[in-house]
Amino acid sequence: MSMQAALATVLVNDQARRELRTHPAILQQRFALTDEELALLLSVDPARLELTTQIGRAKRLDFLKRGIPATIDMLCLFGKANLLSEFVRGCPDIVGTENSRILVESRRFRQYLDSTAADAVIAAVRSLVALELARLELLNSNEAALWLRQTTSTEEFRSRLQHDREFVIAGWLRLGRNVRVEAFQHDVLELFNAVRAGVQPDLSNNPIHLTLVRCLRRPWITLHRTGSELAAMLLFCMQPRPVTEVLALANSYDEQRRINALRQALLEGILLFTDKNPDGNDAANNSLCESVR
Repeated sequence: MSMQAALATVLVNDQARRELRTHPAILQQRFALTDEELALLLSVDPARLELTTQIGRAKRLDFLKRGIPATIDMLCLFGKANLLSEFVRGCPDIVGTENSRILVESRRFRQYLDSTAADAVIAAVRSLVALELARLELLNSNEAALWLRQTTSTEEFRSRLQHDREFVIAGWLRLGRNVRVEAFQHDVLELFNAVRAGVQPDLSNNPIHLTLVRCLRRPWITLHRTGSELAAMLLFCMQPRPVTEVLALANSYDEQRRINALRQALLEGILLFTDKNPDGNDAANNSLCESVR
């Protein structure tokens, strides 16, 4: 393991490569290398090592551009692209992971940004990368994909949902596992649209909630602006809840408005009728839903 850590550091860190050439004993002590392991590192041709480093950095930057493109655009728009090179130079590469490399590098870049001194730009970028990472995680979630394919609503179900109030009131609800409800300190939709258009966005704090929904077809992820009370209702349904308890949460809405909000969430697959199973391991249990084969 110490050899792997040393090699990963040498491949990403310019200072470590200089130490390997000029003061190898420092590297040996830092990573507790045996004489044989140090000799193996020293046997690598410096030019080949440098080429491998540059190729690795370019690949990691490509992963970030594919995973969090709006974040990258925003950093470039505000003259902070140096953070990208500092990240790939300072954070060792991770090899042998079974996870998506795009997701892994995007998560690590978010951690890097969280450790960076914040100004107005970085604060807004942190909100934007949180959105892109939430979207990326949902796209890479096997649980979301499996859950999404369990049920689909029939025309009969949709009609009854819209016209039979008692049918709605009598049910139990849970948040779909293909759904995430997130809070952001900035209006991330405005940030996203501006930077993708090549325009510097407004950096004012404007907290919002968004509901992200994984879909069966394009667009694979839909985004919904969600008021704070509706967001609380949706998050309450992370475990199965009776509709009556969910409706009681949003006191500033009249009852009909609350019922309509739940109907819309059910129609869009954000909420599902479910068994009364308190451990959360339930499955959608609607006699008016048909299995997707």
